[in-house]
Amino acid sequence: MAEMESVEKDMMKTMVVIMGLAILASVIQGMIPQPAPDPIPPGEVLLSNLVIEPLEVNVGETVTIGVTATNIGEAGGSYEVTCEVI
Repeated sequence: MAEMESVEKDMMKTMVVIMGLAILASVIQGMIPQPAPDPIPPGEVLLSNLVIEPLEVNVGETVTIGVTATNIGEAGGSYEVTCEVI
């Protein structure tokens, strides 16, 4: 009976040591600086397919202007396209 109590005490001591080591490991892990996450590359907009119809007009006539804007980057976002007629 005394031998069984001794074994139980040894097991308890072992469990306490293991739990203490686990707690210590988690504390140390929290103290180690973690690398910063990679930044998200910005969006990149490609303008293509510029269409101006007709190419020549008189005062008061209608002109249609079109362009395709394609985000070829790795992130979303907005892009303002300005058309200036001179």
